[in-house]
Amino acid sequence: MRNVENEFIDFKVFNLDNQFREIYTDLHSAYKRSDKVILQRSLSEPMFEYVKALLKEKRPNPFYKHAE
Repeated sequence: MRNVENEFIDFKVFNLDNQFREIYTDLHSAYKRSDKVILQRSLSEPMFEYVKALLKEKRPNPFYKHAE
């Protein structure tokens, strides 16, 4: 992790938890709205294809909402 911090100035380990929480909350909202742009931006290609299949089948939201 320290090597990543050294290579990327704006990357900080202590922000990692907040960043994951923010991405996951965005995914929850995007799934709820069927916003494929945000889903594609935030997920890998295989995961995006999987989530698209879930949306098509109208399955429950796989991303839990973060309680703040």
